[in-house]
Amino acid sequence: MVQRLVDRLFQGVEIRHAPPAQLNLVRTEAFGRLFQASTTAFIDVPESPDRIWQLIGGFGSLPDWLPCIPESELSEGGRVRRLTNQDGGVIVERLQAFDHTARSYSYAIEQAPFPVTGYLSTLSVRPVPGQTAAARVEWSGSFTPVGVSDADAEELFHGIYTDGLAALLKTAQGWRG
Repeated sequence: MVQRLVDRLFQGVEIRHAPPAQLNLVRTEAFGRLFQASTTAFIDVPESPDRIWQLIGGFGSLPDWLPCIPESELSEGGRVRRLTNQDGGVIVERLQAFDHTARSYSYAIEQAPFPVTGYLSTLSVRPVPGQTAAARVEWSGSFTPVGVSDADAEELFHGIYTDGLAALLKTAQGWRG
């Protein structure tokens, strides 16, 4: 009986035997993707974590530090943001978790022109180890690419994150004149 259950569960799943370092995960209709693609970028900013969080910690604050997003409109009690980019494109995101004390929030994309589904991202601010007046800002995301390779989707979002963090650093440097 257990073998029949296992056989039924794995029906249509191709198993490839390979050394662990070369194991290939196979997409099937029965399972879909087993793992999502992901990427992470971070930058150290010469300002206190509290000051950086004050700038970026509001779910509607992207236009304050990210020039490619000139508009952010909050709805549903601040849990949904409708972003407009420089080209007029719209991105709708939903807040999934918010922790003011830990200086972190996570959000999911509900509508966007990106070739992914299941997008979940976290933006966090932490102290830089060994430095009292510096913040490490980390932006990470996981997603399932649709119609593009994992590497292409990861490159797309890594570029968005690194460009965004560079804009944040530029904004913070402007505070010092």
